[in-house]
Amino acid sequence: MNISQKMMRRNILALMAALPVASLVRPARAAEKLVLSSGFPDNSQMVRNNRAFAEALNKRLGGKAAVEVYGNASLYKVPETKRAVQTGQVQMGELFLAGLANENPIYALDALPFLVANIEQAGILWEIQRPYVEKLFDAQGLKLLFGVVWPGQSLFSSKPVNTFGDLAGTKFRIQNPTTARLAELMKVTGVRVETADLPQAYLTGIIQGMYTSTATGAGAASWDYCKYVYETNAWYPKNITFINKRVFQGLPSDVQAVVLEEAAIAEKRGWAMEQEETEKATAMMHQHGVDVQQPSADLMAEFRKVGQVMVDEWLAGAGAEGKAAIAAFRQRTA
Repeated sequence: MNISQKMMRRNILALMAALPVASLVRPARAAEKLVLSSGFPDNSQMVRNNRAFAEALNKRLGGKAAVEVYGNASLYKVPETKRAVQTGQVQMGELFLAGLANENPIYALDALPFLVANIEQAGILWEIQRPYVEKLFDAQGLKLLFGVVWPGQSLFSSKPVNTFGDLAGTKFRIQNPTTARLAELMKVTGVRVETADLPQAYLTGIIQGMYTSTATGAGAASWDYCKYVYETNAWYPKNITFINKRVFQGLPSDVQAVVLEEAAIAEKRGWAMEQEETEKATAMMHQHGVDVQQPSADLMAEFRKVGQVMVDEWLAGAGAEGKAAIAAFRQRTA
């Protein structure tokens, strides 16, 4: 080492010694950005609840992580969401649980028509169903955060319906294998339509009826194209919010704890919103001239027969876990 090199080295060492200790420490990790994709309308119960979840998280985490919610299928449609989170294209997602029924029958447990009689029984069913969903998601690199119930599902039609015969020749919106089978048993044609596309599907004649909640119907301004609603409360399906497991495990332990705490709060809040959403949506329907009524005895008798067929078919293909879940539900609700 020559004299010039020695002098340069001494100058560098002197400069480093003069620097504050903090400047030599590795900078703190930047805030983790977590994007949550939802295929549901921005004004829906589900997206509003997810936004409240994100706001609470962001406030509590104080810059350690930041959750951004994108609704209305602005990033991915509902069927694309699970894969997008698995592959890390987004970190978090929300989807309709029964839409995964083609992967495993247990996902459709909450969408079996007329299995539950009310919202209380829907809560019992979720307690039974949730561990199965958590196990399946974990094996696929996903972590379930919370599940939120939709209001009871009603029959929406562009014309009066007293029996299945009144629906002959009509096309019904389907979202998953369960609603596809329901349409088949009702002897109507099933057409796949996402929530965000409902108005266009009705107005262009793609569908004339659907099974959905009054909350979804109100959010999609269904009074513009659907004047009859029959409150069957056929089933209480759920949306679930989840996160990429590797992303979650990469968060600091204190951040993980906060995420889980706020997820539990979000689930309770979302379920509490169900009755409020139903009352508001029903009132809005009436205000816009929609005939919201109880189904006829004949129509309900037909639906109960269809429901029993679907439960029996589900049990035949659901394996030991499915049978155990139904047995546990029936024991707790006997």
